[in-house]
Amino acid sequence: MGYYDKDGNPTICYRDSVSRVDKRRQNRAITSDTSDRTDRDSYDIKRFLNYLKESISESSSSGSCMSSNSKDTVITYKTKWLIFSSLVVLALMLPVISYHVDINSIERPTSYDLVPTSPVCHKCTNQSFGNVMMRIQKLQTELHYLKEILNYQLTDANFWTNFALESDGAKVDKKVGIQLFSKVVPAAVIGGQHPPIPGNCWSFPGSHGNLFIELSHTITVSHVTLDHVLKSVSPNDTIPSAPRHFTVYGLQSLDDKAVHLGKFMYDLEGNPSQTFAVKVHDSIHFKYIDLQIESNYGHADYTCLYGFRVHGRI
Repeated sequence: MGYYDKDGNPTICYRDSVSRVDKRRQNRAITSDTSDRTDRDSYDIKRFLNYLKESISESSSSGSCMSSNSKDTVITYKTKWLIFSSLVVLALMLPVISYHVDINSIERPTSYDLVPTSPVCHKCTNQSFGNVMMRIQKLQTELHYLKEILNYQLTDANFWTNFALESDGAKVDKKVGIQLFSKVVPAAVIGGQHPPIPGNCWSFPGSHGNLFIELSHTITVSHVTLDHVLKSVSPNDTIPSAPRHFTVYGLQSLDDKAVHLGKFMYDLEGNPSQTFAVKVHDSIHFKYIDLQIESNYGHADYTCLYGFRVHGRI
């Protein structure tokens, strides 16, 4: 085909268009003034956008003379040109944005801001320690109070059968380890006097001694009770001759080996009558009980024993 199609329309357009090319002057003096440089960059961007807009309008006007195939080519070229132009604009704007936004000027929290100064830290630690100590002392007081209540509740042993009661047939074996320090005989310990009368106790020399008791019946032992007077009856509000640590053994007969039933501590701050649960041996029935006193509350001359009871089942 020639320069015209079959309908007589021209296939080639000879319309001339003026392309404007702006170039920045070489070796332009660079000023240190910040506002001048910002204005110049903004002015260059505006000139470039105007140039881009004129180029697009000229491309669209020239396209009216082309055929359908040529228009598709122009559209593709136009799209690519727009993408490229957008990237160029962003590249030109980045220096301006980075100049006005100083990333290093943004304040960041440091680890030192999170750590309190040494004097404040020590003050908080001392105050916390003082609060903990006060709390511990309060808990110790409450524990002592509850302990007294518990010891008082264990006096239910007053309603249990006492198989070490002399009036029911129990007796003290005088042949086994008896040492006298006063006129009160050892049998006073199993006399069943409750509450005990101050001074009416069996005393033995030193802080170690034992009492061998024959029970009224052969039983399985479950509990033992140690009786003493209140420390408030003493002029000095203390009773150093009271038993402290003691051990209980059980025997089926005098020839049998003793069975350990338990080691206990009498609390001078607790109830005057204190009951203790022993190691239960359901298959063993005991006829004899060996009570061994191992220490007292500080009296060097003697230990005073007021009462001792044994509980269990026949």
